[in-house]
Parts: sequence; structure tokens; C-alpha cells
Amino acid sequence: MIIVIVMLFLLLISFFIPKHKFHCYMYISIGIITFFPFFFWPDNRFDLYRHILIMDEYHNLDLFQFVNADKVLSQDTISGLAAASNVHSYPIYSFAMYLISKIKIYQLLPVIISFIIYVLAIKRIIYIDKNESTRYMASIICFFIVLLSYNYLFIISNLRHPLVGAIFAYTAYEELVTQKNKRLCWLVYVLMPLIHSIGFLLLCIRILLLFYNRWTKYLILLCLFFSNVIFLPIAKILTRFSGGIIWIAADKYLRYITDRKNVGGMHVSTKLTILYIAILVIVLFFLHSRIKEKYKTYCELIIICIVLTFSMTGQSELFNRMEFVLIPVVIPVIQELVSEFSGFRFLSAKARLKGARCYQLGMAFFVTILVLNFGIACKKNYSVLSPYLSINNFMNNGDMEDPWNHEE
Repeated sequence: MIIVIVMLFLLLISFFIPKHKFHCYMYISIGIITFFPFFFWPDNRFDLYRHILIMDEYHNLDLFQFVNADKVLSQDTISGLAAASNVHSYPIYSFAMYLISKIKIYQLLPVIISFIIYVLAIKRIIYIDKNESTRYMASIICFFIVLLSYNYLFIISNLRHPLVGAIFAYTAYEELVTQKNKRLCWLVYVLMPLIHSIGFLLLCIRILLLFYNRWTKYLILLCLFFSNVIFLPIAKILTRFSGGIIWIAADKYLRYITDRKNVGGMHVSTKLTILYIAILVIVLFFLHSRIKEKYKTYCELIIICIVLTFSMTGQSELFNRMEFVLIPVVIPVIQELVSEFSGFRFLSAKARLKGARCYQLGMAFFVTILVLNFGIACKKNYSVLSPYLSINNFMNNGDMEDPWNHEE
């Protein structure tokens, strides 16, 4: 539980940090939090363990052998690793693993990726604070949200899915709100599928937004909500008569919707369902309040993501993991809203605005679920993590002899 204590301590200290030093304090806090994986060594109950096995194989390969790893590695190794995690299908991620394998400090992988995920959130908070003239308290609250809502255990174990979600949230704001570096942003969208397959879905969402307007929005949202009925036969046709990236995207869709449907008895999380509804209420109020017109397209992107998420109730794995997209992408909206309506105005002037109660209800649900989610994580996730954290593990590769599919 040392991580929980450190997080709560950092949150408490933030109240006493001077405003002009708070940005620096957030970076220091993230540095402390993301340093913990150096003391973490997983076993086969964590996804990270399977990735470490792959890095251990990569360590013995030169660059040419790495590019042709499917042919170079033994067939037994390939079949086992592919069944565990087919990361070699994602060139950007697998190349990062290859570089780290040469250093042979495998703990660097979760350290670097978790640092990127948290830093992208902090950089966006700081940008809005500097350029949108938001209140200091809004930055503190969003910093709280980042620490409490980001599932630390899932981040340092799964890595790829939360990384793509964080990159998508940061890039979407950069392109749609700041209107900067649009070509670079589209390049990032295109490269995301080379990190994790969720990148295909997010890329499609961004392309779909190009056709989203006052005449088509209801049709698009309706199609998305019933996407499992509409797109399933289309995906089957595409896998038969197409190739390349279109075939890969269609095949991934079919695998998630059919082969991995509620895999392992997983079910849709009730608390996340309420959280997604709260996010939708907050975004709809933000659109209605017209605080910042430049956020319009950005909010529409969030709405598309939420509607598509609720179409995935038959695929709980995707439904539950969409929190790593929806939470990062909605934080800028919350920062703007809290800055405008928090404190005295929240209790008085804001209450006279039309739809104010919707905002208050949405924020109340959002905060309640975040606190509840953090409490559950303390009991389940962080308690599970504790036995694997040790000073003896610091920058030290542990035992990798157990097979990836070993079950206790």
C-alpha cells in the first residue's frame, strides 16, 4: 500500500504549494510515482510478465534478426509468446521493447511508458492553466483526478492500451481545440495502431468526426449505438475480400466482438457505466453553456466515444478499458468547467443558469465514482501489487523461468 500512501501524501502536500511552483510540483510528483516500477517485478499473473519474456528473447537478437523475429525465434517460443501477447505485430511498441532489451533493465519499459502517460495529462493541465486563464483550484482538482482515476496497476502492467488512450486524448485536444500541428496530429493518429489495436478504433472515430455535422450527427450516433448489429456483417465481408490495413482492422473488430466476447466471465462494470454517464452529462452541459466555442468539435468527439462505448456492452473488455480514453479526454473539459463554475458561483450564480443542476449532478456522480473506484483499487489492485514491490528488486531483473501460461 506504499503507493497509495505516497499518492495521498502528494495530494495533501499540493494544498500547501505556492501557485507559481505548482506546475513544477506536478512534474516532481509524477516523477516519484512513475519511479516505483523500478522496484516492481511481476510474475505470470501480470501482462507485463509476458512482455518481459519477449524482451528477454529480443536481447539476443541483432537488428536484422529482430525485424525477422517470427522466423528467427524458435517455433515453441513464437507460439507461446504469440498466445501470450502478439506485440511483434505492433512495430513501434516492439521496437521500443527491443531497445530496452539491449540495456537489459526490463523495468525501464513500465517506467518510461507510465511516465509518458502521466506527463501527457500534466502537460495538458499546465497548458490550459497558462493559455486559458483558468483558476488555480481547477488545476489542483484535475491533478487530483489524474492521480485518483488513472489505474496505476493496469498502466504498469498492460502499458499499450493506456498509452494509446493518453496519446489520443493529448493529440485530439492539440488538433481540435488549439488548432495547431494538424498534419503532425494526423500522423500520430495513423501511427497509433502500430502501438495497440485500440488505435484502429480511435483512428476510425477521428475519421468519422469529419462527416459529423448538424445533418448527419443523429444518424451517425444511431449507427454507432447499434454498431454491433450493423458493422458485424460488414466486417465479415471485409475480412473475405480485402487486404492490408483494412483487413487487419476488420479482423481485430471481429476478434473482440465475437472471439473475445466477455472473455473469462468478465462483465460490464456498473461503476464505469455510471462514470461514463456522468462524463456525458458534463460534456452536454459544457456544450450547452457555450463557455468556449472552440471546444465544440472536441466535445462531439467525446460524445461519439461514449456512444460507441455503450454499444460495447456485449464486449466488456473493450467497454471497461475505454476509461483509459474517456477520462484523459474529458479532463480539459472538467478543468474549464470547474474554473468557471466552482466555489461561490457553483453555489449561487451558477444555480440560476439553465441546466445547472445537470452539471452539479454530473460532477457529483463523477467525483463519487472516482473516489469509489480509487477505494476499490486500494483494496484490490494496490494490495495485489504490494507483494511484488521490494527494495531488492530495484533495477534488478527477477526470475523468468516459469512458463507464461503457468497457473497457480
